[in-house]
Amino acid sequence: MPQKTNNKIIYGVVILVAILTSIIVFVLINPTNNSKIGDIKDRFLPFGNPPSAGNNPFVPTPDDTETPDDAPFVIQKMRRLVDAPVAGASFFTDDMGQISIRYAEQKNGDVYDYSLSTGVSRQILRQNLPGVHNVLWNNNGKNAIFRFLKTVGNQDTIKTYALFFEEIAPGEDAIFEGRWLPDELPEVIVSPISEKVAYLQKNKKGDSFIWLEEIKEDQNMEGDQNREQIFASPFSEWLLEQPTEALLTLATKPSYNLDGYLYFVDIASKTTTKILGNKKGLMALTSPDATKILYAESAKNSYELILYNVETKKETALGIKAFPEKCVWSVGNSNLLYCAVSNLTNNKNMPDEWYQGGVSFSDDIWLINTETGKIGLLARTADFDFEGQGIDVIKPFLSPDNSLLLFTNKKDGTLWLLELETIENAGL
Repeated sequence: MPQKTNNKIIYGVVILVAILTSIIVFVLINPTNNSKIGDIKDRFLPFGNPPSAGNNPFVPTPDDTETPDDAPFVIQKMRRLVDAPVAGASFFTDDMGQISIRYAEQKNGDVYDYSLSTGVSRQILRQNLPGVHNVLWNNNGKNAIFRFLKTVGNQDTIKTYALFFEEIAPGEDAIFEGRWLPDELPEVIVSPISEKVAYLQKNKKGDSFIWLEEIKEDQNMEGDQNREQIFASPFSEWLLEQPTEALLTLATKPSYNLDGYLYFVDIASKTTTKILGNKKGLMALTSPDATKILYAESAKNSYELILYNVETKKETALGIKAFPEKCVWSVGNSNLLYCAVSNLTNNKNMPDEWYQGGVSFSDDIWLINTETGKIGLLARTADFDFEGQGIDVIKPFLSPDNSLLLFTNKKDGTLWLLELETIENAGL
């Protein structure tokens, strides 16, 4: 073959390789997925363009609800902190003045401290309490109420145990004391400020009594001598909440076909005041200053959030559908709400089906300014969940400085964190 012909072939191959290399580099640097602003925006619409539900029959298909034009899109950092099911968690301030997280696992009630600066969990207490289903924390993570089932033969008993943690030196295990509360308590809550707990107790006739008790380390291990009865009723299906140190709220357990009621109980005078009533499937969340109530009802399967002003009795629709128990009030600002918003358009018999595990959701996290009426989308959980199914948010609560939102995934009990440092830039 002539030399010129060989040179032409070589030059042709070189040019072809150069062209192919350029094409590959261009594709890698400029991927087609999410290459347009519109594509990125679509991923954060509250219900449009949802991730595939795969073969999970319990994940509803979102509708085409649009994001308000003035809703800012603020991408926050969300991450799963604990892979194992968690019974309860709390923020606390460590010896260095840093915000950390203390949590208890469901499996055995073991307690861990999670450092936000290092991302490392350290076990501080090993227990043998199998089947812990709920842990309540107060007093900067120093006090905890453990709730679990104890089975003897064929009999299950609800046990409630109070733990008091002493100061924990860095790198050392916790030193603690504890005492039992009465058995078979259907409802227990902790004070937002003091070391008191309130709990519901039933007698054999089905009557219910609410007791307020101060939990102290030096009390008798089995004693209840430091408790005070503040309420009695022939009705026993109550949910308790303590928004302030002076006030308890009583709400009937929500069911889609039953009228719901909400009452305030003044702890000092033991007087009861009806606040809301005759609302089917009523779910409610009282603000920390007890001046406002966020509620929703099952009428027309809506569960649209309503803001109720306790003093003026004025009601304001917030234009968004959610379960109030998926919301949390901002610390120190009763005009701001953080809510996990679910698709509630095509689901009947709510919230019963959700409580019973017949349906689950892929939530979006929204910030609502009840004073201005503005709302902002903070995060879409399906974008952070490894399996793309999204998170069914329960037990949301905020750090003392409103910079962190902690919550549990109802689907598997895992603990998640959403950073809110940039929330001031949301324009709400």
